[in-house]
Amino acid sequence: MKLILSFCLLLAAVDVGAHEIKPCLEEFPVEAIKLSSLPEGWIGVTPSKLPLVSADATSGRPQPAADIGQQRKMRNGYQVTFDTTSTRPSEKWLSCRYGVGGDLTLAQRLPDNTERCTVSYYKRPAYNDYDISVACYAAPSKPPR
Repeated sequence: MKLILSFCLLLAAVDVGAHEIKPCLEEFPVEAIKLSSLPEGWIGVTPSKLPLVSADATSGRPQPAADIGQQRKMRNGYQVTFDTTSTRPSEKWLSCRYGVGGDLTLAQRLPDNTERCTVSYYKRPAYNDYDISVACYAAPSKPPR
């Protein structure tokens, strides 16, 4: 199952180098999984692939349940928009969930001026899954006085 992921961060008048955001990976690097303290006689086996299954934005550090976004149906899928301006001031995070149940999460902090993130899911009927596209948008920075 191959997911195509595109990530766009549109920044207006913001120093991108200072706030570079890495996109969600198409697959979680399974070689990073280390199983330790296993019961005697047991071995751990990791899957060969853990594909990206969803993404979301949260205010405050990521929790198992994400902030609720506004869902919109599209012709061949759906789109969820997470508005981070409507929440009280706090850290903003992008969470990328991997594996069939989304049980493994990678998260990164977003720049404070991020206004919203949009996650689009495009149905791939032949594979019974979705291509996922993530885009986060930041407010223009104010010039110094």
